[in-house]
Amino acid sequence: MKYVVLVAASILMLAGCSSTPIGPTFQSARTSELIAANFDAADQLLVLARQPLDNQSTLIVTTLANLDDLNQTSSLGRLISEHLATRLSQRGLNVAEMRLTSKVYVRATTGGEMMLSRDVREIAANYSAQAVVVGTYSVASDYVYINLKLIESGQSRVIAAHSYLLPYGGQIRALAPAKAGGV
Repeated sequence: MKYVVLVAASILMLAGCSSTPIGPTFQSARTSELIAANFDAADQLLVLARQPLDNQSTLIVTTLANLDDLNQTSSLGRLISEHLATRLSQRGLNVAEMRLTSKVYVRATTGGEMMLSRDVREIAANYSAQAVVVGTYSVASDYVYINLKLIESGQSRVIAAHSYLLPYGGQIRALAPAKAGGV
């Protein structure tokens, strides 16, 4: 009888273990903290903007650049830009899909600063872009530092800025791996 009870208890314990998910789940994907942090950053840009944005005019979101090498980005920089564009679109703004055109890109200047490949006013004229979101990220040992700016196209002035941190581990480490020889 003890043997039967022991076998039955073992089967119940194994059945309980098999229902525990191992690895990523749809529930954890639905509640992604990375997406939430990036959506919050987009919301902060809108809250902090010194002037309201017209949802009929175009908004451009550029790919975030690595602060240590402004000519480089990573999957993390591209993904954050995608999250920002998604959230700004969800908030009713007219976000341009810049990957569909080769007319505008971001590059480093000789002084090391990021700038649009053309004058911001020219972009505003060509795309009716009222503003451009630009940003950088910097990988440190425990965190990734993110800096975003919302630049008004007509005057080329910053109308909102927001900085935040992401923990550098797990998925984020895979999206922005450290350089060889250190972070």
